[in-house]
Parts: sequence; C-alpha cells; structure tokens
Amino acid sequence: MNYEVIVSESAKVDIRTNARWYNTQKRGLGKEFTWSIKECIRILQSQPRTYQVRYKKIRFAIPDKFPYLILYDLNNQNRTIRIIGVIHSSQNPESYLIRSV
Repeated sequence: MNYEVIVSESAKVDIRTNARWYNTQKRGLGKEFTWSIKECIRILQSQPRTYQVRYKKIRFAIPDKFPYLILYDLNNQNRTIRIIGVIHSSQNPESYLIRSV
C-alpha cells in the first residue's frame, strides 16, 4: 500500500524556482527537472524507506540526472511522506530543516 505524499508550499516553490532556472539554461530542461523530481517522489510512495535518515527524522531522496536532494520525513503511523524541500546538493541542508518544525 502506497504512502500519501504531502508536498509543502515551500517545496513547491523550490521546484518551480529550480525548473525556471533550468529553462534559462536550455529550453525544456525545466520540464525534465520537474519530471525527475515527480518520478522520484512517485517511487518514494511505494518505497519510502529506501533512503536512510540523515538529520533527526529527515531523509534525503536523490532524483536521477540532477544534483538535487528531496528532503522528506516519514510518518509510518499515518502512512504519509511530507516533502519539506528540494535543494541543490551543494547547499547546506541544515538551513532547510527549520521547515520541518
């Protein structure tokens, strides 16, 4: 049984902002970025424990092709995955962990 995914507003902004930036680099690349993120999230729905806990209860999923991390937490009791943010792998994830509070 799949988990329900809840994407925070700040994570949605992250995805849109990064997709726009990729489109300035090459037409259509933003769409590929968005698809890559969505595909990774889709896989998480059925395999949420694929990625280990990295900070407190936060896990980092790694999408294909793009150097980004999807920060999420898992609630086994409610069977939900909460997407907290989508950040470049060179960024410090600790600054995004405030979102998880």
